[in-house]
Amino acid sequence: MKMVNDGMKKIEAVVASEKVDIVYRALKRYGVDNVFIVNGYGKGLFQNILLTNARGTNSYRPELMPASKIELIVADREVEDVLDIIAKNAGIGINEGLVGRAVITQIEQVRRLEKTVKV
Repeated sequence: MKMVNDGMKKIEAVVASEKVDIVYRALKRYGVDNVFIVNGYGKGLFQNILLTNARGTNSYRPELMPASKIELIVADREVEDVLDIIAKNAGIGINEGLVGRAVITQIEQVRRLEKTVKV
């Protein structure tokens, strides 16, 4: 059974879908390879400034915009570096995305229902 001595954090970042590959490659260069990415649609503050041309002459404001959620678990000592990497490569600024972090108390491997990593 592998034991981890230091604490861990789960980081969730919501970024524009077109930035996911850039962020993933930057994280991989840093050494973080355990990334989970979910593509979907969401509504945020950026909706107020975007107009799209429809067929014909009218324009409209879309209700939902494509976005991606990146989830990863890193050691406490890597959290600030990972947040910097995400912010620099996803262009997270005003109205461009969200980043959150949560404390992880225990990780279990589902394959055999064994506790393989304790924090």
